[in-house]
Amino acid sequence: SRHTDRAAMPLMAPTTVRDAFEDAVHYAQRHNVTDLLQEYVIRILAARPADPVAFLVDELANRPFSPPSGASSVLAALR
Repeated sequence: SRHTDRAAMPLMAPTTVRDAFEDAVHYAQRHNVTDLLQEYVIRILAARPADPVAFLVDELANRPFSPPSGASSVLAALR
């Protein structure tokens, strides 16, 4: 199975959990993950496709996200 059994996972020390969380936050900031997810959620909600997964796959393949640098972003256009 791709999913791990949480009960089988060793408990992490609080500092390790905190470090892992901070590392994840920094990663998300460096790679504009919040902006990326927000952009695609807005696109899905604006289009309201019958199959959101297929729509998202098409968006990712044919209209990839670029971090907001102007009016190219759907988010920027809505502001």
